Amino acid sequence: METGTGVQVIIDLIQTIIKFLGRVTVQGQLIAIFSILLIAWFLSQPLVTWLGKWYGRWVARQRQKVSASGGRSVTDDAQVRATLGKLRPLLQIAYLITFPLLAILLAGLTILLFNAVGWFSGLLSDALLLFGMFFLYRLFIGLSYVLFDKQKAIHYQSRFFRPLFGVIVFLLIVGSITELSTLAKAPLFPLFDGLLTLGTLFFATIGLYLWIVAIEMAVKVLQSILNNRTKADPRSVEAWLILLRYILIAGAVILAFQLIGFSTTALAAVLGGLSVGVGFALQDVIRNFLGGIILLFEGSVRPGDWIQVNNTIGKVESLRIRSTVVRTNDNVEYIVPNQSYLSSTIVAYTYNKSGIMLKIPISVPQESHLQEVQDTLIRVAKNHPDIHPEPAPTATLVDFGGNTLKFELKAWIVAIQHKEEIEAALRAKIFEALLLLSGNGRLSPPEP
Repeated sequence: METGTGVQVIIDLIQTIIKFLGRVTVQGQLIAIFSILLIAWFLSQPLVTWLGKWYGRWVARQRQKVSASGGRSVTDDAQVRATLGKLRPLLQIAYLITFPLLAILLAGLTILLFNAVGWFSGLLSDALLLFGMFFLYRLFIGLSYVLFDKQKAIHYQSRFFRPLFGVIVFLLIVGSITELSTLAKAPLFPLFDGLLTLGTLFFATIGLYLWIVAIEMAVKVLQSILNNRTKADPRSVEAWLILLRYILIAGAVILAFQLIGFSTTALAAVLGGLSVGVGFALQDVIRNFLGGIILLFEGSVRPGDWIQVNNTIGKVESLRIRSTVVRTNDNVEYIVPNQSYLSSTIVAYTYNKSGIMLKIPISVPQESHLQEVQDTLIRVAKNHPDIHPEPAPTATLVDFGGNTLKFELKAWIVAIQHKEEIEAALRAKIFEALLLLSGNGRLSPPEP
């Protein structure tokens, strides 16, 4: 096939496919391939159902054995639980690979039959190769369900592995009909300083999409490895990996523009023409973008930090180029524009990783024993499991008058997300301790 315009190349490809499908030997093999798929699918359904029923009967037998022996239930038996834990992943994988395995078996038998009677089996051999790839794909997906979080595995299967497998199968099928290099060089239309070809369009669209998703997946895996096997601060690791992700994506976008012939001169011309018309409309977008870049480089706000937004304490869930997602204890998410961090004061509770100090005011009658009250307040704080031992809690007399002594208990906590609960628990314990102290005659009853 000679290189021509993109439309002509596609027309020639379609004509080639029509001629190819018009051959009797090809039609016979295609009927055989579709029959193989149909039979394999019908056979796999009862087989998978039988596996599920066998697993249910096996679990029931184990329960009967445990009950007959007077032992504990199956959920409490460690040995049975271990066996169930090993068997479930194998069943999950079996469910996924049953259909492609049957297709491979039937395709192999059909090829032997075609060769025995002297029929052509080239397409069947290609189909057998595709069935083998499909088997490896399903096996890989099954292993990912077992080794990783299933929801994440399903997410990346739909966004990356399934499209990637579809692209590979498409290229193999087209490559068996025509030369991919010739098809890739087919020009579509003039663009900027050159011609946009089918290959360039493919890499600038589908290739860019797969690259972006692959980078996202690789960053998540690398983050998990660094958090589990190193002592690096998880918040800093996530921030730097987010920055790396955007750098790699930006590099891919620039490469895609270069592939389609988008030169720097053309880019300057386009930006110059748009700057006047949409410059004012994009001011906030540009500020948020620059704010995100500064936050990632500076590290003043990182994923996992606890900050105060609208007088509410929340955790930074994700840091993006345009905005930051902050989730409160009430499971409410705030989408905070990044420019707000540059133009206003943000209270960051975990910036220096030392926690925050609680300050609880307490008033007792003026006749109370000073040292006894201080010792009681410090003891209550030290006995609370969420109070950090270093720096040690302190109780100081800050004022007196009006027949009362005013103390202030200071204690450090690390669990910022439970600040209100810890304060409430401390107040209750302090009230109980002061009541007990008043019962011993060392203190008048405190006001509730």
